[in-house]
Amino acid sequence: MAQDIQRTETTEPTEAKSHGYTAGPAPGDGASTHGRLRYSSGFTLLQLIAEYRALRASVLKLWQQGGADVSLEHTADMMRFNEAIDQSLANAAVAYSDKLNETRDIFLAILGYDLRSPLAATATVGGYLTRPGTFWVRTAGLTD
Repeated sequence: MAQDIQRTETTEPTEAKSHGYTAGPAPGDGASTHGRLRYSSGFTLLQLIAEYRALRASVLKLWQQGGADVSLEHTADMMRFNEAIDQSLANAAVAYSDKLNETRDIFLAILGYDLRSPLAATATVGGYLTRPGTFWVRTAGLTD
């Protein structure tokens, strides 16, 4: 976020950001890593979002307490900060969601594999036991 704020920006990228037209998260960016780590640590998505809300509130409160004059430059800096926080939050939420989906897909694949084997064995044994002349059927007295 600090690098984004310090970077000079022309009108076009600023306008694109204000409409949400930005590049997706880079695989190794800090926000994406943060989102994946928060998922791995057991955080909920709401807790992840709350971190960003607290960060925004803390920085803006410190800025206000610093006694900075409200000028066009400071207003622009505050807008850039808010845009950077929003973009970082979006990247972290996407990474969190991707990790959640990956975990769900792995769980379902394991569950499907583990259920397929016992069900196949049960169906095979069931089919075998219902054949006329099967040992179990004869000893149980179920044949005609």
